[in-house]
Amino acid sequence: METKCLHELMPLTGQAQQWADVCVYGVSSDSRQVKQGDLFITCLGEPKRLHCYVKQAQERGAVAVVIDAQQAFKLDSSGLTVPIISLPNLVSMQGLIAARINHDPSQHMSLIGITGTNGKTSCSQFIAQCFSDLGLTCGVVGTLGYGLLDTLVQGPNTTPDEVTMQSQLGAMAQAGAVACAIEVSSHGLAQGRLNGCRFETAVFTNLTQDHLDYHGTMQAYGEVKAQLFSWPSLRTAVVNFDDDFGRGLLNEIAPSVKTYTYSAQICQVDYADVGVSSLVQHEHGIEAVINTPKGQSLLKVGLIGRFNLSNLLATLAVLLLHKIELTAAIAVINRLTTICGRMQIVGQERQSKNSPQAIVDYAHTPDALEQALMAAKEHLTQGQLWLVFGCGGDRDVDKRSKMASIAEIWADHVVVTDDNPRTEPSGKILSDIGQGFKRLDKVVIEGDRRKAIALTMGRARAGDIVLITGKGHETYQDIAGLKHHFSDQEEVLSALAGGLA
Repeated sequence: METKCLHELMPLTGQAQQWADVCVYGVSSDSRQVKQGDLFITCLGEPKRLHCYVKQAQERGAVAVVIDAQQAFKLDSSGLTVPIISLPNLVSMQGLIAARINHDPSQHMSLIGITGTNGKTSCSQFIAQCFSDLGLTCGVVGTLGYGLLDTLVQGPNTTPDEVTMQSQLGAMAQAGAVACAIEVSSHGLAQGRLNGCRFETAVFTNLTQDHLDYHGTMQAYGEVKAQLFSWPSLRTAVVNFDDDFGRGLLNEIAPSVKTYTYSAQICQVDYADVGVSSLVQHEHGIEAVINTPKGQSLLKVGLIGRFNLSNLLATLAVLLLHKIELTAAIAVINRLTTICGRMQIVGQERQSKNSPQAIVDYAHTPDALEQALMAAKEHLTQGQLWLVFGCGGDRDVDKRSKMASIAEIWADHVVVTDDNPRTEPSGKILSDIGQGFKRLDKVVIEGDRRKAIALTMGRARAGDIVLITGKGHETYQDIAGLKHHFSDQEEVLSALAGGLA
């Protein structure tokens, strides 16, 4: 196993120079996960907790510990024999340290960062599917997990902490990955989790309301997203021309960065680099004639919704910027399959002649909900549109009534239920949502999500569509701080079989 000496990883001054030649095998930011020979890095913990973390890391075999200089005077060193190094502004450095320990993995692969309120997961999965279909090993970091496409490991965050990120990239590089599609969240950017990553390509999908409980204003939210497009290593960029913020972002991208715009609006075909000159949407998917700088081609894919078309155009732009021929790029895009929990048709093979069609989607923002409803409406050839939705607890309260207003406009019937209440009372969330409805005659409020899905599937008829939003791929429901097994897909299948799961 290759090692790195401490002096190769970070600047050492004063007494810390005595440990310059200490060899490090790995790195961890979680004292519970430290292995023999690891470097333990932590920016967390009030004095008592910090001592416990360092002691636990020492007991598990850490050969050195790095803490922030501001923490150093707080640390009780009793019982600690492991070398302890303090560095100023450690938050900004730990990604670089982790990258060096993992032999700078992003130097050996093309990193594609996707940012935006909605579409990050679909784009990252589509890009990875396409690269893999072309015989190019591609990793993924995002909401559905971290790792190579067929061996994803679920993580707690869309964008993991710096140490986890670099460890995952290192493992992908060792497995032969030549590229990695990374979902770049606003939290990840704001908290420096991408430090140490050398992005070659940046993709912007859209900017709509979300995370205002964290960022405060849409302006601040957008400014964080824009950081990805001034990344020092950036060579190419892809920007959604249909988005107001995206068009403004074009003025901030350096001229040296080759940039493609894309648009799913036929009226923009003469302005966007990758655009649509004709479009047909039907029950089996999308057919569109696509114009690109490399020529024109026919896209014919079994996915639902104009927003999915937008994600496909972003994917195509990435492939073209990575010098994939247009015919090959379109061929692999036309073979793409539905992503779990993203406008996913569930139970089609179990539908009887009297059953509705069920679609599960992750939409949990006002814009994403509207896009999902519009897509379902376009897919609807007869019958009515039923919506089951809720809002997460301990998150942006302002969007709850807005999502109700959108639901009322597009759906024929609405069933409001729990999403992930977390530590917030369910009744409070349901009440907040209820404030957004002008009339309640087509609205049912049923807090129990299992009952809500069964109720809706039971009332809907053949030719109807039941759209279930908010949780998508998730296999749990977070209630009062505890995660209970729950799957919208399983509940749909149970309802089609005639009973509750």
